[in-house]
Amino acid sequence: MDEAMLEDVFASVAEPIPGTPLAKLALDYPREKNLLYQDHAGDYRALKLSEAEARCFNLMLHGQNCKPVPRIVDDATYSAFLEEARTQGRDVRGVMDLLEKYGDQIV
Repeated sequence: MDEAMLEDVFASVAEPIPGTPLAKLALDYPREKNLLYQDHAGDYRALKLSEAEARCFNLMLHGQNCKPVPRIVDDATYSAFLEEARTQGRDVRGVMDLLEKYGDQIV
């Protein structure tokens, strides 16, 4: 049987799930150092992303070129990746808000 080629590439902003070691680490980490709350100042600064969102977006873009059959990133793919990175950042900031509010009860 021929070797199977994997085509999927996944990148995401790490989500601190309540009750996990990552959630406790996220709560103990100073907010001003958390990349979710830092503005990205590099190549994607015009997109107004957080540093965490910019890194996720960059990994998604580069993932397309690292597949066994590389794909060109067209406008639709670029926009979809950008929206996904923003959505993930927004969602994880929401989780962080909940952890900060209820952390003593769920961590």
